[in-house]
Amino acid sequence: MADIPIVCRDCTVISLSTNNSETLDGLYSVRFAHWIDSLRSLCLGSALGLWLIVTWASIQATAQPAYTDRIAAIVNKEVITLSELNAALEDEYKRLRARFSGEDLARRLRQKRYEILNGLIERTLQLQEARARGLTVSDEEIQRAMKRTGLAMPESANANEQIRKRIEEQVLLEKLRAFEVQRLVTVSDAEVVRYYHEHQEEFMSPPTYRLKQILWLVDPGQNDQRIVEKAEEVYRALQNGAAFEALARDYSEGPEAVHGGNLGIVREDELLAPLARVLKTMKPGDISPPIRTSLGVHILGLEERIPGNPIPLDQVEQAIKTHLYQERAQATYQQWLTELRQKAFIDIKLVESEHS
Repeated sequence: MADIPIVCRDCTVISLSTNNSETLDGLYSVRFAHWIDSLRSLCLGSALGLWLIVTWASIQATAQPAYTDRIAAIVNKEVITLSELNAALEDEYKRLRARFSGEDLARRLRQKRYEILNGLIERTLQLQEARARGLTVSDEEIQRAMKRTGLAMPESANANEQIRKRIEEQVLLEKLRAFEVQRLVTVSDAEVVRYYHEHQEEFMSPPTYRLKQILWLVDPGQNDQRIVEKAEEVYRALQNGAAFEALARDYSEGPEAVHGGNLGIVREDELLAPLARVLKTMKPGDISPPIRTSLGVHILGLEERIPGNPIPLDQVEQAIKTHLYQERAQATYQQWLTELRQKAFIDIKLVESEHS
């Protein structure tokens, strides 16, 4: 991370080999458990992100010694250090550096650093709030969460403890959100019914099509230039009034050729993606230009578009309720988080270099 230019305004230097309880006039006690590489895989851009994805390989890197650190931000009486921020940023930095350079890289990196620091601040605030409310996590809850992650616990007792700590914090955050947000959000049956009727277009079965087709099969890797030229020739003939059925019998290599290319009624989800995309632009009576797919080269004739039918409410009721609940829970959560920040003491020490 040495390539990332960061400067700190009045950054307090913390010696990790000494007791710094007097730092900042004794107001702030500093926790030095950084979990440096375990933070790399965390979803810091969203406070609702999953914080449990910690691998043994990432924890091994925490064995690298560090003797000094700097403060990136102060959140009430807790400190977020520069090493924590850099560790959380490292994977994003590698990803961005592989795609961008120069000022574009610097701009994107500044934005990502801001997002990640903001995520760390919000997470710290929530953990503080959870503890202030007396919320705790039992060993049984930690064990259940560990099983859900499917992570193999490392042999190192220190690394194991770090993983347990991370999982404990995640469970604590889930409890806090349940207490502060989920209990306040409800969705009534009447609201579900109203949403269903007001968004009827979202709850229709896919349309079906009465189609005919002329198909030239193309083997993978085969040079299809000659076939494309023939398809273009047949398409021009169709545009000039030639009978689709006759040309299908003469040229199509699909099994429907003997029926004049008639495919009957076909559901949208039965079609190859390139054919479905073209059909969305066609009107009954239209004939498509040649379309290349993994199967070969197609010319489609659309005879009829049959609209989908409304999906019964009882089949989508739970999906609507879940959608409305998640939408409201997120809005409630963001409002609560804003209020949490407003009443907190937050001092961001980090300043971007003018040349970053």
